[in-house]
Order: sequence, then C-alpha cells, then structure tokens
Amino acid sequence: MIKFEDLKKQILLQGLNEDDFAHLSSLLVYKRYKKDEIIFKTGEPPEGIHLITKGRVRISTIIHSGHQKTLVIFKEGNYFGDISTLEKRPHSSTAVALMNVEAYLLSFSNLECGSTKNLSLSCKIIKKLALISSKNLRHMNIKYYKLEESF
Repeated sequence: MIKFEDLKKQILLQGLNEDDFAHLSSLLVYKRYKKDEIIFKTGEPPEGIHLITKGRVRISTIIHSGHQKTLVIFKEGNYFGDISTLEKRPHSSTAVALMNVEAYLLSFSNLECGSTKNLSLSCKIIKKLALISSKNLRHMNIKYYKLEESF
C-alpha cells in the first residue's frame, strides 16, 4: 500500500505536487525486506530505485584484500540503486537490510523519458537525481581537497 505521507518524506521526491504523487503512487511497488536480507548483490541487474520508508540499508563492496567494506548506510527518506538503474549496468555493490526494511521500488521502465505517459514526472525525478548527485560530488571534492591539504 502506497502512503502519500511516506512519499512526501523522500529526499528524491521533494518538490513534487499532489498530482505528481498521485501519478507516482501508481508506478511504485511496495517492498519489504527482513533483517539481513540481501536486496541485491554485486553483478545483478538493477530493478530500479529503492525509496526507503522504514529501516536502514547497508551498501557495501569487497575490497582488494577480500574484506567487505561498508560504503554507506541509508535510512528512511533516502534512496539507493539509482546509479546502476540510470547507467543500465549491473550493481557494483551489495545492498543488505540492517533491520526490517520497507521501501518503494520505482522501476527503470517507469523512468524512461521516451514515453509521453510519464514524461513530466520522469523529468522532475531525473532532474532531482542530477541535483542531488551534483551536491554529493561537490561535498566529496571539498573533502578530497581538505585531505590533500593535510599532506
């Protein structure tokens, strides 16, 4: 069941109007994952963008030493799976539920801009993805410069 109040808390969906939420709710699939359940593994094809409404998800990868390295932990309001979905490439990391998780899945086919059916909504979401990615890259650049200056 899709709850508008859950959608309105999503970082990716901030700025959408009521009509957008109504349309979007028909495109989402409600998902539940149990604690320690693997949501996707490295090398698997992407299903879409996961919007977390409850719980926490760890994104990790195996580093050259063979150990698992946590890249990020996402919480309610965050999303993941966007990079692989947009690039149409297999996942480069693994996502695991750290506790019971509830999420909405927005499949890539519903984000395609080739169809006029979802064009306006798709453009709004993709624009928001670009803005958030740009902001994240800017923060990483600042951290890198500060790290570089410390040597």
